Amino acid sequence: MFQINENYLKLQGSYLFSTIAAKIRAYAKEYPDKEIIRLGIGDVTLPLAPAVISALHDAVDEMAVQETFRGYAPDLGYEFLRSAICRNDFLSRGAEISTDEIFISDGAKSDSGNIGEIFSVNNRVAICDPVYPVYLDSNVMDGRAGEYIPETERYSRVIYMPCTEYNGFVPEFPRERPDMIYLCFPNNPTGMTISKENLQKWVDYAREIGAVIIYDAAYEAYITEEDVAHTIYECDGAKECAIELRSFSKNAGFTGTRLGYTVVPKQLMCGDVSLNALWARRHGTKFNGTAYIIQRAGEAVYSDAGKKQTAGQVAYSSSATNVAVVDDKGNVMAVGHGQATITATAYNGKKDTCKVAVLSGPSPDSLKLNLTAAALALGQKFTLKPIIDEGCDAVYTFSSSDKKVATVSKDGVVSGKSLGNCTITVRTHNGHKATCKVKVCKQPTSIALNATKGTLHVGESYQLTFTLPKGSYSIVTFSSSDKKVATVSSKGVITAVGKGKTTITARTSNGKKAKCEVTVKEAGAD
Repeated sequence: MFQINENYLKLQGSYLFSTIAAKIRAYAKEYPDKEIIRLGIGDVTLPLAPAVISALHDAVDEMAVQETFRGYAPDLGYEFLRSAICRNDFLSRGAEISTDEIFISDGAKSDSGNIGEIFSVNNRVAICDPVYPVYLDSNVMDGRAGEYIPETERYSRVIYMPCTEYNGFVPEFPRERPDMIYLCFPNNPTGMTISKENLQKWVDYAREIGAVIIYDAAYEAYITEEDVAHTIYECDGAKECAIELRSFSKNAGFTGTRLGYTVVPKQLMCGDVSLNALWARRHGTKFNGTAYIIQRAGEAVYSDAGKKQTAGQVAYSSSATNVAVVDDKGNVMAVGHGQATITATAYNGKKDTCKVAVLSGPSPDSLKLNLTAAALALGQKFTLKPIIDEGCDAVYTFSSSDKKVATVSKDGVVSGKSLGNCTITVRTHNGHKATCKVKVCKQPTSIALNATKGTLHVGESYQLTFTLPKGSYSIVTFSSSDKKVATVSSKGVITAVGKGKTTITARTSNGKKAKCEVTVKEAGAD
């Protein structure tokens, strides 16, 4: 009697996004007047670029003519598309990839699910957590995942790499040794990226332990930082340890036309076996190729017009995503207190900006500082605190008129740098400002007190004052050697507490001292 692949029985429920879609349909049917915020699978909202549509029409017309009709596509894909990919996605970035290392497919999802077929089921797989479900489910289907453990909601043979707020949503090298490592940057679902320097560390790690990286670069088009690699092959040695998956859905909106590709370098070997040859054999056996008209459309993405049009929808970005985020339509959402700059960038590089302040209350009508004038010694610090109307909130920006004399941090901490005078200014997001005149002085070479010894009765007080050399300044702290005899306040007021003797010490910030010996007698005693 026939048997089934029992690994499918280890899958937990249906495919995640199918489950979400079913729940959305049920909810929408029950509550038709409710607007649903969809956090499941995303889809494009704009039509294909005109250059792509034109290429599709031209290719369809070719299919109606005897001389230009096309049948089965070449196993790897048409040369015209692979050459365009090679030039634009790799050679232009210094990555030496050849056309016979590029395999055209109907999308990165198919390839990420199928790539496991050329690897042993005995391999240990490492995935990020959370993760794009295809990586996990396809390995469950292939038999690599082991048994499902309900208590932990994990599979016994899968190595999970947590991506949480604790580690900045970036995976760390696993404690267990993996054979296959799935990485996706920009990441799905967190959106996090890593620098080229840190991606190089993953490449070095994989080469050191003999692992292969399955690198999903489907969201490459969203990279804006200069220090983030657009392809893993920008890293030294990546061609010896990495397979890269790509999609036309994110950069050109091909979710409904289906097009992607996988790069398997010829340098990627397992002993004497070429993984490029294995994937070519699998590809040729199980896939009849992406339609000619779709591949022509893909080629058009790389044309001058296609590049401008696919990037032509204005790209929005936020300078501080922990304060405010902006979507692809320019809708800004407040996330946390602070100030962010929203930048709109057109395909031709032109930009415009908008500053956004996120507050917990109304903007203030006035602004003061806790100090209007202050002195400090070289190397010393103090904090300026803005004062606004009760119940109001503001975002503050501090500045110094002369950073060589004194600097000020974003939190109002002033630091003395050299002798002189300057003005520290604080401004609110709505234009109010306040100032503090600052004088930076020399540190004192000594300190003197107005008394070096004295006698008090219990309950009596005495004001100690100090003198510093001319032109110097320091914060002075006071302490008592025996608080049961006498205490001293931060301003030098001595208060007699109990019979006995104690030493009051005044200290400057650079360690200079002066002392006053105090004798305390009982109240009424001579």
